Amino acid sequence: MPQFELTFYLSQAFWMLVSFGGLFFVVSTIIFPALNEVFSKRRMRIDGTLEKAAGLNERAEKLMHEYDVFMADATREKNETVRRAYAKITRENAEVEAQNDQKLRALIQQTETQIEATKQHLDKRSDEIAGEIATRLAHKFFHPKEG
Repeated sequence: MPQFELTFYLSQAFWMLVSFGGLFFVVSTIIFPALNEVFSKRRMRIDGTLEKAAGLNERAEKLMHEYDVFMADATREKNETVRRAYAKITRENAEVEAQNDQKLRALIQQTETQIEATKQHLDKRSDEIAGEIATRLAHKFFHPKEG
């Protein structure tokens, strides 16, 4: 086998060093710089994206804080508005009840007055009717053929 003969070791070693040196030269001058450029662009792009993400994250946190503050203020304002509206409605309801109570008392008084007047009128009228009935009965009793 020729690879194991000593006479070919020197030429094989020479060509191995030439091939390896050429390959090393090509890789170190062409391929590694190109890969290094790709990796540095990728690193810059990743760093830029991470910086954007960090900025957006800070902005989102700030917006969330502002939203929480806004919602807390809105809730307080809503509660205060509801409290004022409830107080106003309660006050207006009390006023309406007082007015209706006064009107109702006046109507009751007026109705009682009308009932008393009607009662007196009926008492007076019943005496007249009783007298008229008694007169007719007496007239029939004493003059049976006329009536």
